[in-house]
Order: sequence, then C-alpha cells, then structure tokens
Amino acid sequence: MSKYRIVISPSLHCRLFQLLSGSVLLASIWCWKADLFAAQWILQSSLSLLVIIFIVGYLRSPGLKATVSVDEKGEWIWLEQQTMCTVTSASRVSSWLLWICLSSPTDKKVQWLWIFKDAVSDQDYRRLARIIMRMQQKDDW
Repeated sequence: MSKYRIVISPSLHCRLFQLLSGSVLLASIWCWKADLFAAQWILQSSLSLLVIIFIVGYLRSPGLKATVSVDEKGEWIWLEQQTMCTVTSASRVSSWLLWICLSSPTDKKVQWLWIFKDAVSDQDYRRLARIIMRMQQKDDW
C-alpha cells in the first residue's frame, strides 16, 4: 500500500467561513422582534459582544498546520506527535471541503477534522477524497 505525506496549511476559506458564520449569528441576534421584554437591548449587546470576542479569537488562532502520513487503507499518522488514527466511513467529501472523522485505535476517541480545498495541494485533496470514498465503500460491503 502506498503512503502519502500530506502537508496541511491554514486555510483562507476556513477564515471566511468563520467570519460569515459569526456575521450570521450577529445578525440573528439583532433580528429579534423589538421590545419583547424590558432592557432587551442590554441582552442583545451582551450577546453581540460575546460573539465578537469568539470571532476575534477564532480569527487570531493560527489555524491547522500539520504534516500527516496517510495510506490507502485509511491509516492516518500525525507526524509531529507520532500518533495514529484511522479514517472512518463517517467522513464526507464535497467539492470544497473534506470532513474527516478520525478514530483512535487505542482509546476509541473520535476526532473531527475539516480540511478546506485551499489547505492542501489539489493532488493531496484528490487523494484524501479517494481514501474517504474507499472507506465508505468498504463499510457498505
């Protein structure tokens, strides 16, 4: 089986997704019906401040930067920590996002990972998508 070394870098698409999600959440706070209760604006302002703090925190974080080794069987190794996981059939593929579910063989802990298309090379994106689809087909048997 072939093993592939994949370098994951921070994604601009992920930043835009975070910013858009936060903006939608902020807009929903301010779309409440006016004067539902006394001092409603205090609650809306407080919630808005909390959302802004979280958005800024996410945008200031460096993002995922890692190097992994993955093979055709779905064995995933984080090279920096030398920890091993397995890509599960719960993972999903789209044209711009890989939603990867990793299962640890030692403690059965599940880890979810989003890899946007701009975080890896086109060739690595296709490889990961092919591995995910193979894991889904294997589970169908």
